[in-house]
Amino acid sequence: MAPPTPSFCSDHPVNSREWMEELLRTRAQVREVYPHQLEMSMHINAGEDVFCVAGTSMGKTLVLQSGPIAAQARGEKGIALMIVPTKILVEQQADVASRRGLRALAINQDTVRNARLAGRDLFKELDAGDDIRMGVMSHDTSYAE
Repeated sequence: MAPPTPSFCSDHPVNSREWMEELLRTRAQVREVYPHQLEMSMHINAGEDVFCVAGTSMGKTLVLQSGPIAAQARGEKGIALMIVPTKILVEQQADVASRRGLRALAINQDTVRNARLAGRDLFKELDAGDDIRMGVMSHDTSYAE
């Protein structure tokens, strides 16, 4: 099996702080990454758990997406799940992830129903692929029945 093909080129060693900072700045299209975002992203990238308490607009979403973004940049494949409390947040978070280059699916009662009516299965779509996919879901799983 061939090694994964990285999708992000940098002058810095892969997984270094400098690489992560450049990657997140590029994907989020921001001039700088907050120090707490970089610190937590490095821990996530190392496979460690993090607990983030931050105010509105302080960059929690980028921290949550840093793992899938880094994995995608390294050419890995897999599925990331983000569970959020409301249907509107499902769609907002999936949209932000898509704008940052991730293949993201919004999965809630409405999107599952609409997909079924169109002959699509969002869960099969999430499972299919040899890249990084992100499923953004609400905590109500009654739609999966």
